[in-house]
Amino acid sequence: MKILVVCRTLKQGGGISEWILNYYRELAKKTDVSIDLLVEEKSADFTRINIPQEFNIINIHSLKSNFFGYLSDWYRISQKVETDYDYVHIHLDNFVRVFYLPFLKNKNNIILHSHNSYNDDVTNSFIKRCIHNIGKQIVKHGRFIRFACSDLAAAWLFDEAPYKQINNGVNLLDFQYDGATRAAYRKKLNLIDKTVYGHVGRFVYQKNQQRLVKIFSEIYKSNRNSVLLLVGTGTEQDKVKQLVNELGLEEVVYFLGHRNDVAQLLNALDFIIFPSHYEGLPIALVEAQANGIPVFYSDSITKEVELLPTSFAFSLHNNDIQIAQRILQAQSLLNRKSATTILKTKGYDRNDVVEKLYHFYKQD
Repeated sequence: MKILVVCRTLKQGGGISEWILNYYRELAKKTDVSIDLLVEEKSADFTRINIPQEFNIINIHSLKSNFFGYLSDWYRISQKVETDYDYVHIHLDNFVRVFYLPFLKNKNNIILHSHNSYNDDVTNSFIKRCIHNIGKQIVKHGRFIRFACSDLAAAWLFDEAPYKQINNGVNLLDFQYDGATRAAYRKKLNLIDKTVYGHVGRFVYQKNQQRLVKIFSEIYKSNRNSVLLLVGTGTEQDKVKQLVNELGLEEVVYFLGHRNDVAQLLNALDFIIFPSHYEGLPIALVEAQANGIPVFYSDSITKEVELLPTSFAFSLHNNDIQIAQRILQAQSLLNRKSATTILKTKGYDRNDVVEKLYHFYKQD
């Protein structure tokens, strides 16, 4: 069984990137699965990404530097997709750059997988909005198979067309709460007696870390024993650091950068705050809930993210004080070690989702 996996780019810490690498790494372990990976644009940190050796990398011309070469490559690929591959699985969050869709619309083995519910870069540009909507029409009248991580992600790309939901599952054993790890990390970070709030994600407009810092500032006024851990890197990081300095929070907001130990680090946290402007279904919140951490998320994120009774939504239309008070009033009554059992019953064990994908690919 041969699968062509397509994505626009791969980035360290990117949700779609992590999904692709983790899921297809597991699928590639199966003796009857062969993975070709086509990454359209190589990011600056592409060489630092741990791409499994089992993947065969397909290179094409860059859309940015050689548009006609890019189209020619995709036309050539489109002529062979039904003979060379069992499925072509395309991971995306908008249709702006997907100029190859007309070549594929009458093929029977093309999966379009929506990973997000919105894109401000698209909606803020008339031209990009038009291209995106043209793409939606092509998909509407094509033979594409539709996958999505949530109801909002499906609506963003497919409107009301039927789709198959593929949960953003995680390796539950990796993220299960461990008291000894909690103690070790809190000691290492000098957090032993602190109330620890956190966020994991790239520093970009979508994730809204500037609003998070303002909310935390109000929390800190009520509880001087609080600290905020920010995990990730990105283009907005300097702006967030400047805001932290302006609010006098330098001693209680920790910028931890890109981490390879997030599964262990989560044990040290007491709460996660996610004020995103938009999301598909954030893997970081699934990971946090697998660890049993109470999460507070903006209601622009689908309610499908509520996997535990310790998940709480808030409106970004409320002011920072109102949101902070909602967070301060919440209490966690959950045994954190039991969280993984709950998530498994709800279909968020990555191994189970990998098997679901595998059996879909094999169905013919």
